[in-house]
Amino acid sequence: LCLDANSIEDARALLCTEPTLQRWKIDGNDVPMYRWRHIKDSAFTQDDGRTGVPHVILNMDIEDTETALKIRGETNTSHYEYWISTLKVTQAGPLYSLTQDKKDPESIPVGELYVVNAEDRDEVIQLAENDPFAQRGLFGNMRVFGMNNLDVTGKFRTFEDGNIFDVDPIREVMESEGYPTDDRQTPWLAR
Repeated sequence: LCLDANSIEDARALLCTEPTLQRWKIDGNDVPMYRWRHIKDSAFTQDDGRTGVPHVILNMDIEDTETALKIRGETNTSHYEYWISTLKVTQAGPLYSLTQDKKDPESIPVGELYVVNAEDRDEVIQLAENDPFAQRGLFGNMRVFGMNNLDVTGKFRTFEDGNIFDVDPIREVMESEGYPTDDRQTPWLAR
């Protein structure tokens, strides 16, 4: 889950009430949290799902922090150039250790999170393995997941050829899973 919250406490509170975690009987306090510094670069604005199927790549650094930071410093430029050249990235950025203040020097990079479009899982794995960070041995753990976008903003609209369509099935699924669909923060949902 990617959460946008005002504080660590707010994010943790959201996790503790998240319906899927509750259904699986997972305590939100036991879920590891990281700060994701989403890179806002026009090169990473590929339309999600239009040029393949969305996938998530989650890579966690090796445990040797000194070596990991050295690899990052030596490979950072080629890493970003590689991902930009793929024309597959919709969102990307490093994961940082969680501290109260994102400018805290103790908040160091501990991994990477990418959302990419690809034809299939094999293509995603190939993309991940060709990352200069991966080739230099930065990652101790690399994972690939299929991705289903779930709009929890309350917009429930899709745009196609300039037309707007209501997507009530999304609302129905969210309601059945226990997500709020009529809260005060999304007044445009009033029926």
